[in-house]
Amino acid sequence: DDDEGFVDEREQMGDEEWADLEESILPVKLVLMKIHTLTYKIINSSTILLPAWHEVVKKCGLEPRVLPRNIQTHWNSTFNMLEVALEYQLAIKAITASKKYDLREYKLDEEEWQIAEQLHTVMK
Repeated sequence: DDDEGFVDEREQMGDEEWADLEESILPVKLVLMKIHTLTYKIINSSTILLPAWHEVVKKCGLEPRVLPRNIQTHWNSTFNMLEVALEYQLAIKAITASKKYDLREYKLDEEEWQIAEQLHTVMK
């Protein structure tokens, strides 16, 4: 407890409860990791993936934009990353579906896109 009455419920959890919590949030962590890693790979591949991203974005009829990465020290960067990922969902689906770019492991299935949408809604 702190002076404002907030309680850290994790401190009161047993090992089994903690393991259940970790298991239940694993899909959320996986979605965030996939989007973050995809963004990192695109941004840091200025000769292959970044031009490919711009091409895919253009073909999808979207405004040119690079996906923002979430940065732990910037409190709203995860929200921004999710917001842009959802807006550019068509382009993300296209680039991760292509065998050419070796990004298939970052492809989000429909359930993962729903998780991203729900998390974005909660973070608003």
